[in-house]
Amino acid sequence: MTDPLVKTKVTHLMRCSSLADLAAAACSMDVMRVWGRWAKADGVIGKSYLPKSPLAALSATGVLAGFGPDLMTTHAFGRGTVAVPVAWIDTVAPGGRRVLQAVRSHNQSGAGKADHSGMHEVESILYLAETFWQSSPFMLQRYGLSWWALQLPAVRAIVGSYDYHVFEQEVSLVR
Repeated sequence: MTDPLVKTKVTHLMRCSSLADLAAAACSMDVMRVWGRWAKADGVIGKSYLPKSPLAALSATGVLAGFGPDLMTTHAFGRGTVAVPVAWIDTVAPGGRRVLQAVRSHNQSGAGKADHSGMHEVESILYLAETFWQSSPFMLQRYGLSWWALQLPAVRAIVGSYDYHVFEQEVSLVR
């Protein structure tokens, strides 16, 4: 029996985007296999289609890893929405904001070649500094006083402050 579905670039795109939607809805691999008309659940789905859309597949990946369908609500992904004081970012990325401003000014001035890759690198460093603080309550919970970052006097001072205690409570509420 021949396949009534003619395979084209359009049908390939539809299968790929539909799989991403199903993965985002935390459907099982078997459901995705049936809807995508694949013979095996561990074949092309996991090797080709899901890696093309990792954010959409996050829920499905969590289910496969054993976290359950409530991955997004039982894990602290919301911590990324909690604002980190600029002074704290400066303690773990000193001079980062100043360098970023200098690169932006250079790019906007039109003098010489714009350095967009340098700007993105500095933005990434500042982002990492921000996520460092957003993750810190969980690192403290896991490692306690043996957390490596507490060896830095500036970090230790911030972690011991009242402002950090308030921040820590806010991070734990957005779970």
